[in-house]
Amino acid sequence: MRRLAALAITTGLAWLLVVRLGTEPAGSAALALGFALVAASIVGWLFEFLRLPRVTGYLAFGLICGPYVANIITEPMARDLRAAGGFAIALIAFIAGLHVQLRRAVPPLTKVALLAAITLIIAWSGFAAALYLTWPWLPIGPDLVGFQRLAAVVLTATVLVGVSPTVTVAVIAESRASGVLARLATATVVLVELGVIILFAIGLEGARLAFGSSGRDGWTIAASTAWTIIGSLSFGALLGALFTLYVRFIGREVTIVLLALCALVAGLGPQL
Repeated sequence: MRRLAALAITTGLAWLLVVRLGTEPAGSAALALGFALVAASIVGWLFEFLRLPRVTGYLAFGLICGPYVANIITEPMARDLRAAGGFAIALIAFIAGLHVQLRRAVPPLTKVALLAAITLIIAWSGFAAALYLTWPWLPIGPDLVGFQRLAAVVLTATVLVGVSPTVTVAVIAESRASGVLARLATATVVLVELGVIILFAIGLEGARLAFGSSGRDGWTIAASTAWTIIGSLSFGALLGALFTLYVRFIGREVTIVLLALCALVAGLGPQL
């Protein structure tokens, strides 16, 4: 009851300041971050009490209090919170890397890749077929026909089939799951997301051609996609190797160094 009362008081104060008064006080980003941390923690506890993952509560809380529903956290506040969101994603992604154990991969990596490919193909085909048949009733250019509709369907299906390694790992880490199934799920989700990146690059170029936009040649597309995937893996491997050397030969203030590393990744990632 105390946590429910704290949630009600916190939400009420935020609603009074932002919605009722129609103002965004100075330091709105700090207000939004503080409100989000306190209230989301309480909502996560409520979902855990219901035998559901805490991350489900966090997502539901963000949806309800975001700018498209209750508007307690307004759109300018949400934009200001992107830095905190990028830092959190970098930290969870680091944990995801810890869960991908190549030396203990069971089944082997080739079978995991096959499973990821089959999953991606089936899910993408189902989305694409459903979208193509129902496209005239969707509020996304219902008058499109021919190659333009096909290109739009391909791109939309690719976006919808995307998965979230960060959410997957968050659920696994919270439930303290371990073993073959946890490693299989993590590796499969990571490989599916890599496949989505490739499909998105191809679909985007196809959409540019279908809509008469200035397209790029095949080599440019391949180079851009390779830089996105191989460059990201190489950059992450380099930082991981440096962090490993630090832990092995220095080993002091590891938590602070890890947080600084995640901040570096969050800051350099969009620029690279």
